[in-house]
Amino acid sequence: MNPKVRSNSSVALNVSSPYTPFVPLKVLIPLLVGISILLVVIFLVSLRFGITLMLVTIGFLMVWKTSWFLQMFGRVPWAEEHLTGGFGAGAGGSWLWYKLLGIITIVAAILYLTGILQALLTNILGVFFSSGVYN
Repeated sequence: MNPKVRSNSSVALNVSSPYTPFVPLKVLIPLLVGISILLVVIFLVSLRFGITLMLVTIGFLMVWKTSWFLQMFGRVPWAEEHLTGGFGAGAGGSWLWYKLLGIITIVAAILYLTGILQALLTNILGVFFSSGVYN
């Protein structure tokens, strides 16, 4: 009843454990194909809903995985200068910038889905471009 253990260099891998981090390809490929088909259907049925879903996901990831965005895109000099102080250790600066940008992205995506964003932009920018309600 000993589980089979494979030794690869100095790391031992328990093959019989149900908690291995590897997903078999026979499970992963149909899952990815199904998700891809679902996303294509969402975009074809309602482009507005698809764009909103994508933007909300990006905004959520910006709030949830801020450290990844800091590593990938680096620090923002303006945010480091103006958004620091009083927030505790490690808070403020670029960290706060990415979190605020994520929240603004989520709010803007929801406004886009409901059509409020177009109405706001038409009323605000319509004066300059003579379009929308000012025709």
